[in-house]
This record gives sequence, structure tokens and C-alpha cells, in this order.
Amino acid sequence: MILAPSGTPLNIKTVSRSASSLFIKWHPPEKSRRNGVIASYTACISHFENGPCFRTLTTSERDWVVGNLNALTLYYVRVLASTKVGPGNYSKSKGFFTNENPPKNVHQTRKTLTFLLKVPTKTYLYFYVVALKLTNVPEILPPDYYEDTDLVTYAEMKNIANSKPYVAAVFTSSTVDGNIFVLGDGRITDDPTSRTKSDYVNGPLEPGTSYRIFQKIIINKKGDHYCTDWSVASKTSDAKDTGTDENDGSEKYLFAIIGVFAILLVISCVFNANSIYQSFFKSKVTMVGGRGTTDDGNNSRNVHVDDPNRIDGSTYEQVGDELPYSDLNRSRVGEYESHFYTHLSQGADVYVIEEETGI
Repeated sequence: MILAPSGTPLNIKTVSRSASSLFIKWHPPEKSRRNGVIASYTACISHFENGPCFRTLTTSERDWVVGNLNALTLYYVRVLASTKVGPGNYSKSKGFFTNENPPKNVHQTRKTLTFLLKVPTKTYLYFYVVALKLTNVPEILPPDYYEDTDLVTYAEMKNIANSKPYVAAVFTSSTVDGNIFVLGDGRITDDPTSRTKSDYVNGPLEPGTSYRIFQKIIINKKGDHYCTDWSVASKTSDAKDTGTDENDGSEKYLFAIIGVFAILLVISCVFNANSIYQSFFKSKVTMVGGRGTTDDGNNSRNVHVDDPNRIDGSTYEQVGDELPYSDLNRSRVGEYESHFYTHLSQGADVYVIEEETGI
């Protein structure tokens, strides 16, 4: 006699997920409780453990790809089996998270790639950062396909022919430091779940090579988890391209500092030259009671500063607008001083602008 199934579908699980979909599979009820041949299954997805179904699927298969979902959202799935007589009861609801959106690459050098991680805002135990070198990869699977046993270390990845995903780092809520992560920076982190010390080395990357990463977030001790989607492929700088090397920023700052010191050195030289220039003429002409004496060691000439037409009692004819030597000397020094301080002011302006702009 054929009856409706008295058992419920078993082992409901996700085999892959993305930020907008869940791929769900299940097993039929126990054979003794099927009460005949199973004709179909009805799957239900809801926002709450025993809430109303906002989407259902009736199928003869034992899987369901649910699309158009929200990222990093918990959904509950339950399934019932039916014979040709009718449906049985729903299984218990099983909760699954959709994936988080992928980390974003923001910078690259010859040996590193910098990403903005998706640090969980809700309670979690720890998360892995998993990386994959995109050379000699047989197939890139969705992150949820990879079990922990499929993930290798950096050292193991370097010694195998076909590239496999490797754990670059593991973080707990107490060890994660912001959302900036530099893939390839050489940092070592410990697996918090290992009874023996297990180090993960975030080893340097190869120049001119593409990589992708994802994060696997472990929510609780039961193993509930979700992942981020794979990041887009990001390529390290080529070996001959030094424009984005690790020292790029420091070199720019070094050149800026050298430029500033060069400007200060020029200003200092001009100031010293002006001081020497003025000291020279002050030493050549010394004022004594309204008269000057040339500093040649012989006192061979006396210059009447008051009377430019007299040199040792003789006179000379002033031609046109020609200035006496003493007036000409004072005029030129004054002009030079004005020119010098104008230069100094401009130099200071350039220095201030460089400080403000960081050039």
C-alpha cells in the first residue's frame, strides 16, 4: 500500500554559494520511511527558522540553485518529499549564509598586492585569507567548494606543479588590525584551532603574476561558516616596472626632502655672499671724522666724503649724472639688498607651498 512519506529528506547542505545565490542539495528520506517511490520534492526558503516561505520549488531532482538573494544574509531552507499519494512533512530548517561581497584590490607592487578585507561585523571565531596564483590552475571553483583539507600552505604551494589555494593568513577578532591586508608581506600568523603550533606564511608574490583571494569566516564551533566571493584577478607589477615598487613612495619623499635642502642651501649661499659683499666695502672705506681712508696699508689716499670733487686737494669734473663713488657704492648696495630680500621671500614662498602640497 502506497502512503505519503513518513520520513523527511536528510542531510540538507549547500555545496556552493555566492553573494547572491545558494546551491542546495539533500538526500531522500530513510528507505524504510519513504512508503513507496518518491515522486518529487518541495523546497522552501524563508527569512526565519519556521517562517513563511517566500520562495518554493517543486522538483524531481535533489538540488536547487536559489538566486537573486542578498549578500551576507542568513536564509533558512527546509524540504519535504512526496509520493504519488501525497506529501510528507517538512524537514527541520537549516540556516545558510550567502557569501559576502569580494575583497577589493587597491594597490600592487612587484611582490605584493594590497586588498581591503571584509572584516565581519558580527561575532565570529576566526577567518582565513585564501590566495590562489592563477598559473597552472586546472579549475577555479567557487570558494565554498574548497574544504579545509583542500587548502595548502605557502610552502606546499611553492613545491607543487599545479597551483592550489593556499592559506596566506588567519585572523581572530583580537588579532585582526583594520581591513587593509597586504598579500605577500611575509607576515606569519598562527592557526587558533590547531592543538600544535601551525604557522601560515604570507610569502612574497611573483612579479608580473595574477592572484585572487577569498575569505572563509568560521562563525561558531559547530563549523557554521560563510565565505566572500573570489576577488577579481589582480596582477603584481612586472619586474622591469619600478614605478609601483615597494620603494616608490619613499623615493618620492626622499627627492622632495633633497629638493627642500637644495633650496635652503641656495638661500644660505646668497645670504653669505651678501654678507661678504657688504663686509668687503665696509672694510675698504672706514669713516673717520667725516673722512675715509683706503684700507691699503699705506694711507695713500684720503677721500673727502663731504666733497666728492676733491681728492688730495685736487678737483675733478663731474660728468653728467655720474654719481660719486661713495654714493654709487651706497646705491648699489641698497639695490642689491632689495633684490636679495625679494629673492629670499620668493624662496620662502616656494618652501611653504611644498610643505602644504607634499610635492
